[in-house]
Amino acid sequence: MKTKEDIIKRLRSDPLYQSALKSAKTDDERRRVIALTEGFVGQFAEVLGPFIQRVEDDPVFAERLKRSLATGEEIVSDVEPNVSGSQG
Repeated sequence: MKTKEDIIKRLRSDPLYQSALKSAKTDDERRRVIALTEGFVGQFAEVLGPFIQRVEDDPVFAERLKRSLATGEEIVSDVEPNVSGSQG
């Protein structure tokens, strides 16, 4: 499963993020950029990590998602029960 730590690790290896940290004028500014950015990304990761993993693990769901993006069909809902593609 994609975890918050996996996504933060990927962020930390991103050249643009590394460049932004290097351009900080002071250590305090660098620490604030890290706290803000990693906190923000971490919150999204907690929500999107399981979703990303499902897309990677479930080809039928991934295809439905691709089709829904093209047609506007709603397949992700907080009202309807989770309907699996190829996983059961």
